[in-house]
Parts: sequence; C-alpha cells; structure tokens
Amino acid sequence: MKYSALSLLFLLFASVLSAKDVVIVNPVYEVKTTGITNISKIELKANETQVHLHTVFLPHWWVKFSTANYIEDCATGKKLYPTGMENGEFEKKIYMPDSGDSTFVLLFPALDKSVKKINYINADTEDPSGIYGILLNPKTKAKAKAKQDTPPAVLKWIENEIAKAKRKTLMNEDEFFLNDTVHIVGYIKGYSPLIGFSTGMVYVSNSIAGEDYPIVIQIYKDGRFEGKLPVNHPQYFGLLFGTKYIHFYIEPGQTLGMVLDWEEFLLADRLRDRQYTFKDIRFFGPTALINQELTTFYSQEKELPYRMLYSEESTRKTPDEYKALLNSTTKEYKENLQWALNEKNWDERTKTFFRNNYAITYATFLLRYQMSYVYGRKGDKLPLDFYDFLQDIAMNDRKLLSTSEFDTFINLFGFSNPFRVSHNAFNLRTPKKSYTAYLFEELGFQKTPEDIAYLEKVDSANIYLYGNKQEELSDQEKKDFQAKLNEMSSAFGERYEKQMKDYQKKYLDPLSSVTYADIYEEMWRINDSICYNVLKLKPNLLYDITKVRSLDFTFSEMIKDKKQARTFLAKLESGIAEPFLIAEAERLFSKNYPEDGNTAYELEVGKASEIFKKIIDPFKGKVVFVDFWGIFCGPCIANIQHNKALRSKYKDHEEVAFIFVTSDVESPLDRYDKFVEEQELVNTYRLLSDEYNYLRQLFKFNGIPHYVMVDKEGQIVDDNYHMENVGRELEKITGKTE
Repeated sequence: MKYSALSLLFLLFASVLSAKDVVIVNPVYEVKTTGITNISKIELKANETQVHLHTVFLPHWWVKFSTANYIEDCATGKKLYPTGMENGEFEKKIYMPDSGDSTFVLLFPALDKSVKKINYINADTEDPSGIYGILLNPKTKAKAKAKQDTPPAVLKWIENEIAKAKRKTLMNEDEFFLNDTVHIVGYIKGYSPLIGFSTGMVYVSNSIAGEDYPIVIQIYKDGRFEGKLPVNHPQYFGLLFGTKYIHFYIEPGQTLGMVLDWEEFLLADRLRDRQYTFKDIRFFGPTALINQELTTFYSQEKELPYRMLYSEESTRKTPDEYKALLNSTTKEYKENLQWALNEKNWDERTKTFFRNNYAITYATFLLRYQMSYVYGRKGDKLPLDFYDFLQDIAMNDRKLLSTSEFDTFINLFGFSNPFRVSHNAFNLRTPKKSYTAYLFEELGFQKTPEDIAYLEKVDSANIYLYGNKQEELSDQEKKDFQAKLNEMSSAFGERYEKQMKDYQKKYLDPLSSVTYADIYEEMWRINDSICYNVLKLKPNLLYDITKVRSLDFTFSEMIKDKKQARTFLAKLESGIAEPFLIAEAERLFSKNYPEDGNTAYELEVGKASEIFKKIIDPFKGKVVFVDFWGIFCGPCIANIQHNKALRSKYKDHEEVAFIFVTSDVESPLDRYDKFVEEQELVNTYRLLSDEYNYLRQLFKFNGIPHYVMVDKEGQIVDDNYHMENVGRELEKITGKTE
C-alpha cells in the first residue's frame, strides 16, 4: 500500500511538471544577422510562444516590427506568424529611449513539443535579418563568448596563397603603372551560410580608362574567401560584404590576406549613424603593415562630415561661405592627421597615402560643390579664382591615383565648368546662318501669314513636343500636333524649294567635310587652352588622364570611321607624356575598332556565364534585350513604364524578346510582384544577390539600369546597350513599323 501511494504521488508530480511552462533564458543560437536585436528569453506555453526581444540601438532611432515576422521550425520549415505584441505596436515606428535599450515581446501560436530548434526572422522588406538555429533546450547554456581563434588550417592556407604571389615585396619607388592582378584571400570568423550571402564584391575602377570591373569575392562554407582583381597601379579598395565595406591597400602582383570577425559586422549594423570603419582586422602579406596603420587611424579618427558638406543647405552657400565652412569643419581632422604624421612611426607609404588622400578628398568636396552650384543656379558660373585650389595639388604625382576618392575627383575635374566652353567646338558643324535668317534677312523675303503660322508652330513644338511642357499634351494630342507640323513644314518647303537648294549649296555643303574627329580635336585644343592659360596649370598627368578617360565614349558613340579615329588619336597622344596612358589609349582604340570589324562575342566558360545562359537559352533564335533593373531605381522604373506599349506591340514575336533581371536585394518581393503585374512584364527573373553579383561581374556594370543585347545565336552583340535605340532596332530586325 505504501508503494502504491508513493507511485501515485510520483505520477501526480510528473503531470504537474509536464504542464509547466518551459522557459529558455538567453537561448543558444548558431548565427544572427542583426546587431540590434537579441533574444533574451523564450517562453513555451501551452497556448502560445513568447519571444522576448532585447533591442540595443542608437538613441532616438526607430525600430519596427511586422506581422510578416515569423518563427520557423528548422526541421520542417513550418512558419508561425505573430498574434500579438507587448510594449509596442506592429507596423509602427518605435523610437528608442535615451539609453538606446528596449525590450519587446512577440506572441506566436504554441510550438509543437517536438520542435527542437527554430529560426526567428525579421521579414522587413527593406532591412531583413534573422537569428538562426535557436535551441529550445533550457538546459543548454550559452557559453561566455571568448575571442574566437582562427583555425590553424586557415592560417596555413593564407600563408600558402601569399607564398604563391608573383610579387612578395613592396614596389620600388620608381615603379607604379603595371597591368597585373592582385589576389585577395581571407577568413570571416563566425561565418555561416545561414547569414544569407556567399559572395562579396569589389568595385574595381580603371581610373585612367574610365572603366568599371565589379569583381565577385567567393565565400566558402567554412568562412574562407578569395578573389582576383585586375589592377594597373597600387590601389585602395573597398570590399563589400552584405552592406559593409572593408577597405584595403594593395599593389600589382601581390596577395593580401585578412581575417575578419562576424561580431564586428553586427557592431557595424548597430552603429548606423556613421560609415563604420572595421578595426578588428588581421592583415597578411607585403602591405599588411600599411593596412594596419591605415585601419588604426581611420577607425579611431572621427570621419569627415560628408553628409553635411554635401547637403542642399551647404551647397546653397556662396563660394566663399562654402570654402569657409569646409575649412572649419575639416580643421580638427587635418590637425589630428598632421599630428599623427609628425608623431607616429608610420611607414613612409602610409604617410604619403594619408597626405594624398586628404588633398584629393578636400579637392573633391570643392568640385562637388561647383557641380551643385552650376546646376542649382541654372548655369551660373563660379569666379575663376574659385579653382585656385587645383594649383595646390601635385598634378604629376602618380600616387594620387591610389587614393580613395581619386575616381570621383578625376571625373568631376574632367567635367568641371571651365571646360564646358569646349562644347563650342560643335559649332564647326553649325551653319553660320540659319535658314530663316537666310530667307527673311539675307534674301529679304517678307513673311506670309502662312510663314508666320508655321514658325510659331515650330516654336510651340520646341515647348510642347520636346521641351518642359510635354506632359501637358496627351499622346493623341501630340500625334495630331506632329501631323499638323509635318503638313505645314511640307508646305513651307514647297514655297521656298529653290531657295533651300541655294542655302544648301552656300551654308550646308561646306559643313559636310567637317567630321566628328575634327570636332573632338578642336574640343581638346580648347581644353588645353583652358587648362594651361585659364586654370594656370602646367601640362600634367591628371589632365592627361581626363583625355584618355574620354576616349571610350568618343570612339564608341561619335567617331565611327576607324581611319579618322586613328588620325585623331595620334594628335591627342602627341600631347601626352606618360607612356602607360598612351598604351591605355591604344587599348581603347583596339577595343572599339577590332581588326575583323565584329564586336559580337561568345561568353567565356565560367559560373557567371552559366547563370546567364540559363536565362537566355530558352530564347535561342530570337534577338534578346536584357534589362538589369531594380525596384528602387527611378530610371529603371521610368524606362520600363515608357516601353510598355512597345513590349505589347512585340509580345510573343518570333524574332525578338525582352528579359528583365533583378535580385532579391534590388527588388523586395512584395513590391516586385506588384510592379511586374502592373507593367505586364513577362520573362522576369528575380535572382539571389549572389547570382546577380556574378552577372554584374560578367557585364562589368556597377549602376542600373544596364542593358545587354544578345543575337539569335546567343552571342553578345552589345554589353552596354543604349535602350533609347530599341524602337529603331526592333523595326530593323522585324521590318515592323508603325
């Protein structure tokens, strides 16, 4: 009897225990992608699951929770969505207190008792994140996070890769320009494929030729990463993982190793009020010391006030006011840098980089201001003495090309306002007298009522068909307007048919011998004069780079005749002193005027080509126009909307097809689906960002929209197609006109 009573008591106690809530405090997880939110507690109740979220963020910044958030059974993939929330409201901005510390509780349906591990997903379409592999065993305790060591096998791999490098030392002082590659190898401590990306990107820029080479950095499942970058001189790069940049300096032929820590990525995620500079990096290779010194200074020094200096309020200031603002806001940074240059026992290359980087960054601020000033004031010119700062730059110093802002600087310098006067070279192809001036002034004809009506119609067309009032007319009104204008133009031409022939002979025929090569030769003659006589700059390397940077556009869009291009280039090169710049100019010539005259090409074998071929192979036998776009890209959206009628006209056509490619990052699913339906898009592909990165590398584009034209055999006809030409191209392919 005693045994039976004890057994009954045991069973009753066990049933009470089984009914008790399970509480997991600071649950163990595998990896997370948010530096803002942590799960402090999970309560598994009979009727619901409570997830306690401890949020640490910037004071007075806001967070938001969505009803699209969910918890997910790692074993089955079953998702549970929230039924309620404590300490906040769904879909509402919740501003953080002064402490930056808050706790929220999300309520979910009860989890099945068999669930052992879950993911928590914040499904914000613009800022998704997650905490993965959360263990629901209250007995499993999180260990205090010790500094994670890099596995010896990884360090050995990095050491071996550096040993294979073509160049194992720093370049000599007299070395600089050299076409080669660099090899980046490294490791991310704490990485997991669950993080959501398996590639990084380095946006390589050839500042001399004005070319971009986005290069994929492959991340392996164990956290190692590597990639090879084309370079032609020492450069300072930004390696992009997710949304975070890691900067580094490297020289041609070298291999650079680096070890990163995922915990620092999470810290950077939380500190969103700044351009976070990673500091917990271990570098390996010839430039390791330089990179460590650069990283140490930039991570400790307060960054320059870019946002404020580029703000609309700042650019509305007068030139003197802006220069005063720039000097006052950069004073402390400049003084701290100068102190460090004097006191720190840095490598001389590090010191040179810091000096040059500050000089180019300072000049870039001023050139950005002049661009905003000119455009914001409808063409007002800055006083020429504004540009005196250019005389303080060592324009022949090759090492300026290694700085972080050089690409921006050289682009703004080449297009700065003083050089705009060179566009007058196009007057070489402009008749000295207009046709109407010839008729009514030189010949003395009196305008008839029909003439007056026609000329007024032409003026109106410049406003309503081509000017700033295009939106005031419907499509039908524009067609009627154009038809009437054509009718009046024909009548005007018939009235003065003989006079037109005389005008042609006297004013137009002499212009037929003027080529675009002549125009561009005159443009650079004017630019030379501006550079040397107006800006008071002596012949220099940086100005010569602006000449070479212009050639790809000049050759591909303006000078179609190869012989004329060769004559033009020979004259341009005669004023360039640096042999490497001449070699780059020759490469651009060969690229645009191939020996066989055929610019179409086959895709090379590789992962990127495989991804693209999977997309285009079903359209073999058709000419394909591929549109790389994103939902947040205004020009992308505008162009797709503009061509809606054109797509409808050629829908299901046997000879042509339109393909649209975006990524999960460029186009969140809800907005993507809505836009695709609204625009009646077919042949649409929303790739994972890793796949999309490979296509960026394949077709060498940084920005979007970007267009590629593929022929019926799958060859690439044009990997930087101008979509404004598509209407005429389609008519040529199909013979189908309005």
